[in-house]
Amino acid sequence: MNKKLTISAIIVLALSTCFTSANATTIEIRDDYGWIGFTYGGEGSSWNDTFIFTITEASTLRVLPDFGSLGDIYEVFADGTSLGATSSSMSPDTFSTGLWTFQAGTHQVTGIVLSSPNSFGVASIILESGVPAVPVPAAVWLFSSGLFGLIGVARCRKA
Repeated sequence: MNKKLTISAIIVLALSTCFTSANATTIEIRDDYGWIGFTYGGEGSSWNDTFIFTITEASTLRVLPDFGSLGDIYEVFADGTSLGATSSSMSPDTFSTGLWTFQAGTHQVTGIVLSSPNSFGVASIILESGVPAVPVPAAVWLFSSGLFGLIGVARCRKA
């Protein structure tokens, strides 16, 4: 039993050393790359990678922890400015996620781990070109129903 615990501790130490490299790498991403994984140390550490992308139209960037990184929350930065934190996990069985829209141009994205139950972790980032538009029929129905509701309230007040 004690031997198994020692071996487990050595494996965890070796993995945390691998994932907490002080040398951050820069990765260029495009909207056709799909999900790109990155690593980080424990709570308070920076991501081990910096992501740079150039886009010609509004695009969305999504950040999601990989399996085994439940409870991790990140603060995401673009061009040195905080975009905010990924959503906090409401339970230990859910992942925190983040979704941000970028306008055309060149951007550099980094992150810091705000909360993590582990001493290292793996997450993914994806760039998706184009921003999904609000469906016009749904928007019209929503606006119309609100307008008719206000008209109805105004009529009731007059009576």
